[in-house]
Amino acid sequence: MTSPLAATDEVVGLYSNGLVPLEIAMPSVLHAIGATQEDIISAVEKAKQKQEEQENREKGEQENKEKDDKLNLQMKEADLRNRTSNADSQQNKGTDEKQ
Repeated sequence: MTSPLAATDEVVGLYSNGLVPLEIAMPSVLHAIGATQEDIISAVEKAKQKQEEQENREKGEQENKEKDDKLNLQMKEADLRNRTSNADSQQNKGTDEKQ
């Protein structure tokens, strides 16, 4: 016996909103369309692996963004120090010429 297909929309909605984990949502939906237990187990394992890979990719991207932001800040600070130093040099040069 399978579950009504209308219930799958509810399960997908719950999963999409983060209210139900993959391990619950996927078997419910696959069972509703008559998938075998082996198919369900295999599909859940593949989906979990894909989800983990996506999370790792996103984590790596976030780490790279943070490193890039830090490097950009360091470059801006160095540029500001350089400009300040040049402005001070120009100001001192002008003061020396007046004396």
